[in-house]
Amino acid sequence: MFLIKIGKVSLRRPAIVVTVSGGETLSQVRKAKRLGAKILELRLDRFSLLEVTLVLNKIQSYRKLGMPLIATIRRRAERGGRDLPDEKRLKLFKTVLPSVDAIDVELASKKLAKRLIPLAHHQKRRAMVSYHNFSSTPPDKTLKKILLRAERLGADLVKIAVTPSREGDVGRLLLFTYRHRKRGLVTISMGKKGRSSRVLG
Repeated sequence: MFLIKIGKVSLRRPAIVVTVSGGETLSQVRKAKRLGAKILELRLDRFSLLEVTLVLNKIQSYRKLGMPLIATIRRRAERGGRDLPDEKRLKLFKTVLPSVDAIDVELASKKLAKRLIPLAHHQKRRAMVSYHNFSSTPPDKTLKKILLRAERLGADLVKIAVTPSREGDVGRLLLFTYRHRKRGLVTISMGKKGRSSRVLG
């Protein structure tokens, strides 16, 4: 069975990740934790303010909840809250890296990933590489190429989030995930047709 460790949490099976955008109260996040959430994803691109001190203070408040933290700064093209140049994203990632347990960078941001992943590993942090497709679920051969490309970048975890065009796409993605279960692979079928993947996974 594949085992991945993020922070102090060892994961032997899928875990619920809650996304926070900086505006949530600690009581709201505590409730999510009581309901079974194991990890927090910090969507820094959706924080209302990116002033360094405010961001680090917010991260420290989440840190007190005792949950592993994954930081990401999505591009607008991948449904990010704002478009930041790679140099600004790199600078912000470097700033928060010591305060989180993992980072998540898009496969499409290859140059950024090549600079960030070694930094994350040097600080003993996990690196996730994500692929998003908001229109379809690529063929299995393409999914395999995506997985290999992310692994070659040094990803500890590879996240593939795609959109099913038909019901069969959900089952196909789950089967692809099962076939590669011994690798650090996370998959999600998005949209209404993909809801079942959140449970079946």
